[in-house]
Amino acid sequence: MRLYCPGLPGSGNVQIGAEEFEYAKNVLRAKPGDKIALFDGKGREASGVIASISRKDLSVRIGETLDSRKEPALKILFLPAVLKGQKMDFVIQKATELGVARMRPLITGRTQVGETRKLARWRKIAIEAARQCGRSFVPEVDEPVSLSRYFTEDNFTENMGAGMNGAGVLFWEGGGAGLKELFLSGRLKSSGAERISVAVGPEGGFSAEEVSLAAQKGFHTASLGPRILRAETAAVLAVGLVQFLMGDMG
Repeated sequence: MRLYCPGLPGSGNVQIGAEEFEYAKNVLRAKPGDKIALFDGKGREASGVIASISRKDLSVRIGETLDSRKEPALKILFLPAVLKGQKMDFVIQKATELGVARMRPLITGRTQVGETRKLARWRKIAIEAARQCGRSFVPEVDEPVSLSRYFTEDNFTENMGAGMNGAGVLFWEGGGAGLKELFLSGRLKSSGAERISVAVGPEGGFSAEEVSLAAQKGFHTASLGPRILRAETAAVLAVGLVQFLMGDMG
């Protein structure tokens, strides 16, 4: 049993927030005396025991600090184009499970959504996915930004952009090297890389102008093969392959 607890104290008792309380009570059927693990989403975990549970409150007695080994050394900044409806929910969930460190949704020229009010929902999905897969960190999900603005921001390189102790890869169905080719050629390195930015386009893909802008900022253009994939499939596959070649999968 595992619950999200922001502001997790080092000792004593802690009250569990409303959403996690509902999950513990109605889904996990928690009861006093049950052992539980708590995580704060920022790297801290602790064991605990449910001290009391009522109709509205759940209190946990904090135990010992837990050592989590499920965070990859490679920090992935994921730049997915905003997708419609549940497709984006799916991408946020799976990217969290795959270990990305941060997500910066992009609004591109072919994005079918010009603006969104779902940021709070996406952050909740990231919390739930981190809880499920055993991560001690919840990836940050930033406010969506236009692709052109992202690549021209003053803090671009500080914001885990390409060229900052890592690299950037933009996946494009219009061409580019295979990811394995980039890896074997040494343009992407598995040793010593601390960060990598991974950009995946919307339905319809990136435009040639957007690809050119990314290349100017140090991004490598890569292909996911000869078949045209759905945007949500491409997003999950791209992160998974990067983790396989450079991270902690495989």
